Amino acid sequence: MLDSKGLLRVCGRLDYASLDTGEKTPVIIPGKSHIAVLLVRHHHEKVAHQGRYLTEGAVRSAGFWITGGKRLINSVIHNCARCRRLRRPVKTQKTSDLPPCSVTAFAPFTYVDTFGPWSILTRKTRGGASNSKRWAILFFVYIPKKYT
Repeated sequence: MLDSKGLLRVCGRLDYASLDTGEKTPVIIPGKSHIAVLLVRHHHEKVAHQGRYLTEGAVRSAGFWITGGKRLINSVIHNCARCRRLRRPVKTQKTSDLPPCSVTAFAPFTYVDTFGPWSILTRKTRGGASNSKRWAILFFVYIPKKYT
């Protein structure tokens, strides 16, 4: 039906429902129009990138019926940079092989490994805090097989 402003609206059997006029008779918007894309983007950001169902519900509760809306909402979500970043697969870190000194037998304390520094808060001062650096030392110890 055409309303008093000349907008094409969906007619249904919800005349006696306790809903807003926009939800009873939503405005029909072609899915291939730029206005439909802008509406979907707006409501997708409004529902905080929650997905297709909540975006579709937000568009419909705002009083709009987009033809081919599910397909349009899926394409907007697929092209959304934030959604792509949040829904990408978790990356795993590739570990390298151990160095030869860590996998060969050697005499005690032959190899020493140091790592650091870390900045550590050592004490509170009147002007703020005093930081100092700390390092760690790792001694590789060889234990013969007869003791293990």
